[in-house]
Amino acid sequence: MKTYKKIEVEWKDVTFYALHLLEKEVKEYGYKKLKSIGYLINETKEFITVAQTHEITEENTVSEFLIIPKENM
Repeated sequence: MKTYKKIEVEWKDVTFYALHLLEKEVKEYGYKKLKSIGYLINETKEFITVAQTHEITEENTVSEFLIIPKENM
């Protein structure tokens, strides 16, 4: 059974608002800054993969994972 490193990642997310606003009001909105906690599955120069669930089996099954571009961190 593989053991994964537990990590915290702070990142900036694309944000969608379904609102009817005046242009000047829209300019006051921005992206959301988030923190994800989980298991480090993969890391490259471009992105990091974090799984929130690791099933404890010989197959190392993971689920509920995020692939976060490093430029958003």
